[in-house]
Amino acid sequence: MYHSGIAGGGFMLVRAPNGSYEFIDFRETAPAAAFEEMFKNNTDASTSGGLEYLHKKYGSLPWSTIMQPAIQTARQGFPVGRDLVRYMNSAVGDGEDFLSKDPTWAIDFAPNGTRLGLGDTITRKRYADTLETIANNGPDAFYTGPIAETMIQALQAANGTMTLEDLRNYTIAIRDTSQIDYRGYRVIGTSAPSSGTVALNILKVLDTYDSFMVPDNVNLSTHRLDEAIRFGYGLNIIHAVDEGLSAAEALARPRLHDQLIPNQVRFEYTYNNETVAFMKSLGHNVTWVAPGDSTAQAIRVLPNGTFDAAGEPRQLDSGGFAV
Repeated sequence: MYHSGIAGGGFMLVRAPNGSYEFIDFRETAPAAAFEEMFKNNTDASTSGGLEYLHKKYGSLPWSTIMQPAIQTARQGFPVGRDLVRYMNSAVGDGEDFLSKDPTWAIDFAPNGTRLGLGDTITRKRYADTLETIANNGPDAFYTGPIAETMIQALQAANGTMTLEDLRNYTIAIRDTSQIDYRGYRVIGTSAPSSGTVALNILKVLDTYDSFMVPDNVNLSTHRLDEAIRFGYGLNIIHAVDEGLSAAEALARPRLHDQLIPNQVRFEYTYNNETVAFMKSLGHNVTWVAPGDSTAQAIRVLPNGTFDAAGEPRQLDSGGFAV
């Protein structure tokens, strides 16, 4: 009712009745900035939202039945708990209390002119109406029609840039799962861009100890867990930048070089202007350079055990191969 709206994104790991697993990435995206071949290797990419995809593939109950409890709670209200009080205080911070001053927010959070407090009953009647429309007309009612138009108008009135086309172009992605063997169990997790592989990596580090927990030495157990987490998250950047490219494709991408020359961030000419402008706005000393300011090699192990390698494409007589 307040942690996430209808369009809240996330990751889903689904276990099908036949025992197979599917990783659904329905995180928030910026469709206007997407490129043409973004999902060229993903034939299962969907134009529907994450919950719609889940319902179509695995669901059986009608939307009206699924959404009725949420509609009823939003319309009839629920007590304000400590968690909601904390989030309201955090949202307002040291600024003006927009939850009570802005009529758009106040209708829910300050219906009597004063922000609701612990134990008060809060209703979300407009939210209930929206959910009811979607329940009766299907998820497409969120992406097109009056709901979409009203939402875009509100965003643009607040200097937002989202358009109706952005809503229509929203996609989810079906990604590979990850798995490990841990103390006799098969553990299935998600892959990039989530941190599922980080969690699995941490477990594999802990798996090297015959007995991870040492009851009479809590400090040692804590140290082992701390080190496993530290190294696990140290690998996070590898998973965060993984876009499913081959070694050759990754090396061909435009590059930036930080501190190759002291106190400079050097961008190759083909790097996107938005990133360069953002780095400059943060105070970085930005300069443009021709491709070939550095050399790089890449090698990775593919899921089938073969190696994918590539040399520096900016130099003569370089190339990639698989063995």
